[in-house]
Amino acid sequence: MHLSGERKGTLLSAIGYDANGKMYPIAFAIVDSENGDSCLWFMQKLFDVIGHIYSMRKDLVVCSDRSASFESAIAEVFPAFCHVYCAYHIK
Repeated sequence: MHLSGERKGTLLSAIGYDANGKMYPIAFAIVDSENGDSCLWFMQKLFDVIGHIYSMRKDLVVCSDRSASFESAIAEVFPAFCHVYCAYHIK
């Protein structure tokens, strides 16, 4: 999500679902822009939080916009995850 107002930036977030199908936040960050360095940094920080448990599971899915930066970062940090695109961003 691109932020507007006095301070610009991009909000990155990771959301999970619990056993009852309810969403919960895992991580979020405000970065200068959605570029390769920011996306890789965010994925590395996410790995620090969940990677030791989930990094090689093949039954987990990451959904993102069609950003090449995120696609590259996800493939590097979580290579076993299934990566799909958000339907909103597919045109």
